[in-house]
Amino acid sequence: MRRYLNTDSLTGLANIVLGGAITSAAMVAGGVLPSGAIQASFGLSELMGSVTAQSRRDIDIVTGRVRRQLERDWERWAGLEAIADEGLRASVLQSFDDVLPRIRLDPAEFVNQRFDAAAMADMMLRKAEREMPQVYGQAQARGRDGALAREVLWNLSHRTYATLAADPAFATLISPKLWSGVLSQTDRILDGQKVQDDRIARMEDMLRKAVSQGAGARQSGIDEAALIALASRIAGEVSDAGAALRELESAVEIAMAVQARGDGADAVLRQVAEASARGAHDRAAETIDAELDRLEQDHVARKRALLKAALDQDLLRRNAEAAARRHLALAGLEAGTPPDFAAIRQLAIARFAAGRDRGLPLELEIAGALAQVLRDHAATAEERGAALNLAGVVHHTLGERAAGPRHLLMATASFEETLYHWDRDRLPDLWAKAQMNLANSTVALALRDAGNDRLERAIAAYRETLSVRTRAARPAEWARTQMNLAGALRHLAEATGEAAHLETALAILDEALCVRTPAADTHEWAITLLNRAMANRALGALTGRAARIETALADLDQAEAVFEAAEAVFYLGHGALERGQCLYSMADLVPDHADALLAESMAALGQAASRFGPEGSRVDMLLAQGHLALTRLQQGYNAGDGKKEDAARLDLAAASAALIETGHRRGAMVLEARARAIEGAARGTTPLRDAGA
Repeated sequence: MRRYLNTDSLTGLANIVLGGAITSAAMVAGGVLPSGAIQASFGLSELMGSVTAQSRRDIDIVTGRVRRQLERDWERWAGLEAIADEGLRASVLQSFDDVLPRIRLDPAEFVNQRFDAAAMADMMLRKAEREMPQVYGQAQARGRDGALAREVLWNLSHRTYATLAADPAFATLISPKLWSGVLSQTDRILDGQKVQDDRIARMEDMLRKAVSQGAGARQSGIDEAALIALASRIAGEVSDAGAALRELESAVEIAMAVQARGDGADAVLRQVAEASARGAHDRAAETIDAELDRLEQDHVARKRALLKAALDQDLLRRNAEAAARRHLALAGLEAGTPPDFAAIRQLAIARFAAGRDRGLPLELEIAGALAQVLRDHAATAEERGAALNLAGVVHHTLGERAAGPRHLLMATASFEETLYHWDRDRLPDLWAKAQMNLANSTVALALRDAGNDRLERAIAAYRETLSVRTRAARPAEWARTQMNLAGALRHLAEATGEAAHLETALAILDEALCVRTPAADTHEWAITLLNRAMANRALGALTGRAARIETALADLDQAEAVFEAAEAVFYLGHGALERGQCLYSMADLVPDHADALLAESMAALGQAASRFGPEGSRVDMLLAQGHLALTRLQQGYNAGDGKKEDAARLDLAAASAALIETGHRRGAMVLEARARAIEGAARGTTPLRDAGA
């Protein structure tokens, strides 16, 4: 079906194209209006009143161009013969005349469609639906009258806008004029001064170049509506007229630069240019941000991979300081910020736990390097004390497993300095922690080197700790300190042969077990039972009382069941070592069952040595091997087997030499004393139980 136009509607459509609103149907019925009337009918009198004379002449040219185009189109579409029903024809045309004055279409809406005739026709129909739903509404589209009215309106709008859009010269002409109209909305910018007119002229020239570059207006990079919206925003935000125009000049230059960058091969910059051309600057910024995020993620992933590779090399070259720096860099990369004191401390503790539990000295050394960094980050006395205490714990653990007393001496020095920062009056709980750690390291040093008063000093430190860690105030810490005190007393008894120290130790452990119960903490209860077994075994061996050793074995049965369930390999190793020594001592006290007891002792000690291999310290493993050699030596003497004796002596000498090499001279001395006692007992000159443990 051909679509025709009512000639009385020509002027109405011309005004709609430029964004005006005709105020009454009577103005439409009068045919083509003169240019002055067209200007008045825009409904933007305040805007037009402030436009310069030249700008008004330019707008007259534009509106005249639209009017002439409509007149030419109408000449080609004359007649409505295809609509046979005259009443229907008249009704459709009347509806068209009635709706046009009600439709308002501002310049931004027009240019925002980028001269798309179908989009303009759709928009016109939507506006008609809102203004006259009784004629153009969706519900009426099913009826004959409504369907025809909608069809005529859409086809007329589409034909007219399609004709205009096909002429690039029209777009080039209209865009700067609409821009000028937006600029004129604030009389502070267009105030009639020549300098302002000159700026507007330059602006229009820039815009004309912007919208005409490329293959024409429809293919140009910059959307006219986007520029108009930008001008409106600047005009509303910048109070100074000169500054506003300078901002606009700069904005146009930026917009053109964005389009220029979009001409390259970069897909993201092309997307940005397209969005920016439409005025979708938020979308353009989001596109850039997304790409920057992707690049940052790629950068972070690449940097993470390189840092991990570098860390592997640091570990292979066994450079603890470098590995510590890599760990810190990785932590900062993951967190997005350099690690603070708390983060460094957490990282150091994690590395310490890995080194302690897996028996890896290098991990412990890395923890020590991190503890030094932690000290440099400490800002308060409490933080400095925390860094020093951690360093002491690391050195203590290294000292128990490394050759020589160097790390243990460093541990005691760290704990002594910690006590300076963790003042007893201000931080009593922390002071007590450092005091106990100092006592632990002092005991470890005493076991390495006999002939000094370190054990006595450690015992005094434990007792001073208990003045703060009381049973009433800190029951768990009190019980732990009690257990450590009992251990120091046991070592002192083994060194001096004074059974009274063991009696005191056992009384202390019994008190601790009132707090360390299976219900409170099964693991700590089992550890305390292990310590009580050690004290009872030492007392039984020293005094020749087999009942004490039987009590020790009963405690070991309960403790090892807990360790087995928890798969606590380290403590299972110590339990096996203690069981082997208990059975060895029992063999001396019960000679009728000596062979069987020694065989059981060897099995337990062999098990201990194997468990200390992967999980324990080298010192513990060497002690287990040394006691295993002693048991074999005893078997050789009991059986009169010289070859077994000689092989046992060689194994014992190797274990003793290795203990001395690691700095555990006291352990080697104990093994050598035991060996002399075995030989003396074989000759009937030295009781075995007097040789010490």
